[in-house]
Amino acid sequence: MKSIITVVFIAFLGLTSCTTTNDKNQLTSGEIKTLQLVKDELEIRALAEKFSDAANHKDGAQFQSLWAEEGIWKIGPPINMEFKGKEKMGSSVTHMLVLWDFFVQLSGSGAVNINGDKATARFYVNEIARKADDKSGNYNLSVYEDELTMENGFFKKEPITPFIKKHRIMKA
Repeated sequence: MKSIITVVFIAFLGLTSCTTTNDKNQLTSGEIKTLQLVKDELEIRALAEKFSDAANHKDGAQFQSLWAEEGIWKIGPPINMEFKGKEKMGSSVTHMLVLWDFFVQLSGSGAVNINGDKATARFYVNEIARKADDKSGNYNLSVYEDELTMENGFFKKEPITPFIKKHRIMKA
């Protein structure tokens, strides 16, 4: 258990090599690759949490920062909406969320697959909301399927953290 915590801690700090002169204390290329994968996965999971945080705070600028320039956000039934391009993401989320007096999105478990500077991820999300006008409520369980790409050293939702979202599909 101690070695797993050490690996995660080292990956979190972004360390990819050991600077000691003793060969026994230097990381192998395989260990460095493993640390990079752990670091990338932690960054992608943090990106999903930042997505929820931006929605919960109705923070359009934070939400927009999570997307690649050509990002696509598709929301399936019953909403059936699609937004294209990073510039539209911030205003789209604030426009939709202003309808709610109360909105909370909780990111749940998920799976991440990384292949070089591309990745896919699937996260399970729980949303609870109450309308501002008639106080009716909404409870939603959904799956987000993400395509991510490395952009300027960070992953973004693709066309972030280093992974940035490129394409996010919500299925209710």
